[in-house]
Amino acid sequence: RYLLSGVSADNLGAALGTCQVMVFSTVDKSLIGETTSDVSGNWSVPVTRGWPFFLVEYKEGGTPVAGTSLNTLAPDVV
Repeated sequence: RYLLSGVSADNLGAALGTCQVMVFSTVDKSLIGETTSDVSGNWSVPVTRGWPFFLVEYKEGGTPVAGTSLNTLAPDVV
């Protein structure tokens, strides 16, 4: 089993809780999975195919925050 996980953060490195996290396959841009980070910004998505990956994260409210990751992410074996 494979798990992709991380912490949602702003451009200064401060954790952002309750962000929507979407995981896409770099190869064909298909959506692999999605979740919402916890109040501390932690998230994880089980994956079975499609790596490498890239992320799109979005935080609503006040001033919305959004960003993407590098397109070379690989999961951990769990």
